[in-house]
Parts: sequence; structure tokens; C-alpha cells
Amino acid sequence: MKQLIIIVSFCLIAIGCGNTINVNGKVTLDDGTPVTKGFINFNNGTYEARGVIQKDGTYQVETDASGRGLKKGNYKVYFSGTNDLDQKLNPVPIIDSKYDSAETTDLTISITTKTVFSPTLKAVEK
Repeated sequence: MKQLIIIVSFCLIAIGCGNTINVNGKVTLDDGTPVTKGFINFNNGTYEARGVIQKDGTYQVETDASGRGLKKGNYKVYFSGTNDLDQKLNPVPIIDSKYDSAETTDLTISITTKTVFSPTLKAVEK
């Protein structure tokens, strides 16, 4: 009986490990500079996950032990919180507004397992 419990536990762990999804990369503007803050959002129409963009433009999104996070599937990718502030603390967009929502973005990704996704975004015309 003890051996059966060990075998079943091992199988459950192995099955769970196969469901781990990890997406990482670097978000840059079309002039090559990194996007230094904000969130990258993955939306499949019924489910959404997001990751924090670090100061060097990198991000990572993954499933956690409870299964929260990314799931396999096709996603639209959009961004939030990327605005800079002017001297009066008003938000100033740095990326084209088409990347502001799942409805307007043209970025898509199909996620199955570990994926590297490094989008280059059109900057706002100055």
C-alpha cells in the first residue's frame, strides 16, 4: 500500500510539472530602448494573466504551484502602466495606443510550454 501511494504521488507530481507554463522576454520600443515599467497582459477572451516589466525591459510570467498564472492557449498581448509622467504628473504615453487593450492590440501569441516572447512596440510619435 505504501508503494502504491508513492507511485501515485510521483505520477501526480509528474503530471503537474507538465502543465507548467513560463513566458519571458524583453519588451522594447522600435528604436531599441527597453520599456522600463508597466505590465504585459495575456488575454484569451475568458482568462487573463500578467507580468511586471522590470527596469531593463524584461518580464516573466509563469504558473505557480496552485495553477494560477498562464495556461496553454492563444492570447492577445497588451500593455498597461507604461506611461511616463510630465512635470505636472500627467500621464504621457510612450507606446502606441493600439497596445492599450486586448480589443485593439495586433500582438498575439500561442503558448504551449516555456516560451520566449520579446515584442518590439511602436513608440508614440513625438
